Amino acid sequence: MKARSSGNFDLSVENLLQTAEVKTRLADWGEEDIRLPLGQLVGSFEKEYGHDQEKKFSFAYTLIDLLTKRLYIQDNFKSFPAIQNIQIERPLFVTGLPRTGTTLMHNLLSQDPSWRVFPYWELIYPYYKANMGKDFEPYAIRMAEQLLQGLYARYPNLISRHETRVDGPEECVHLLRYTFYSNSFAVEWELSDYLDWYTGQDLTDSYRYYRKILQLLQWRKPKSHILSKCPTHLLGVKAILSVFPAGRVVWMHREPCKCIASVISLFSVFRDTPTRFNSFIDLYLDYFKKSVDMAMDTVQKGTDRIISVSYKQLVKNPAQAVREIYENFAYPIDPGHEQGITRWLTENPQHKHGVHQYSLGDFGITEADIRRRFARYYDEYGHLI
Repeated sequence: MKARSSGNFDLSVENLLQTAEVKTRLADWGEEDIRLPLGQLVGSFEKEYGHDQEKKFSFAYTLIDLLTKRLYIQDNFKSFPAIQNIQIERPLFVTGLPRTGTTLMHNLLSQDPSWRVFPYWELIYPYYKANMGKDFEPYAIRMAEQLLQGLYARYPNLISRHETRVDGPEECVHLLRYTFYSNSFAVEWELSDYLDWYTGQDLTDSYRYYRKILQLLQWRKPKSHILSKCPTHLLGVKAILSVFPAGRVVWMHREPCKCIASVISLFSVFRDTPTRFNSFIDLYLDYFKKSVDMAMDTVQKGTDRIISVSYKQLVKNPAQAVREIYENFAYPIDPGHEQGITRWLTENPQHKHGVHQYSLGDFGITEADIRRRFARYYDEYGHLI
């Protein structure tokens, strides 16, 4: 990473791109414009932490890692032109506000072997290095495992809030990060300007590139249908239905006062000081509201490609909730799926890694504020929460 002077890291977009090119000995970025989102991301970071050299180094490392992997992804597109011909047949996207049961639903659906699900290691290394041959997958798994071990060692309370297994199905926010359109950057670094910008973007181009990565992954290991889970998809639901004409969406619903308290508690694990209501949380609550509004607007315009599922009903009768999705979207039902669901629930009881305690009051937020912000949602979907 090149410095300007006195150890001040050069976070310019061009320097980041050049550094990735030097590391990979590749220079083809494809036809997509990544300079716009990358520039917004860097500009927001510089505004918040421009004089913090330690954070700048960490931030630069994160971006260069993503950029180098994006170059490898693009190299796969060039080296294996058959990827562009891969069909994405009737993919299913599980979404909702964070902590609404999307992870539970994702895991239960994943017990059907016909789904193409993406384990954590593959989301971190979504490309293929031909020069490593069969050695690449074991290498990728080993490196992803080291990442997880380091994460849980640094944040020991994280596992009680969200468990990630290197070979288990994981949400594809990691794939969206390669587009540089992702709320995860804002959460990780509390980048208010970037979050405000991102929330107002048309995400269609981002999902077009995301679709290309799905083609790459399906080319590597084909299955009947792709299963994707990510709360971020709620804001992008309009783009998803446009980019994936055969796509279907499962929208999970839970009482906002509960799920928002839970997700802020999850975010607080990564903070050096206790999380309290501030301008960033206010902006993040606005992001949640816009996500819900986007989904409601899409449903109101008329579509049979989105099904709503209540978190309460999912917990009460998991197998039935899953079966209703299959029946509604006419997916073929695997005869052993229900048995797989029962087995998974037995092996993964709730609070397996300890009880996650949280409340809105812990963060200076009131239920009245949540109900005011989400008044339309309560009016239209209160019967599900």
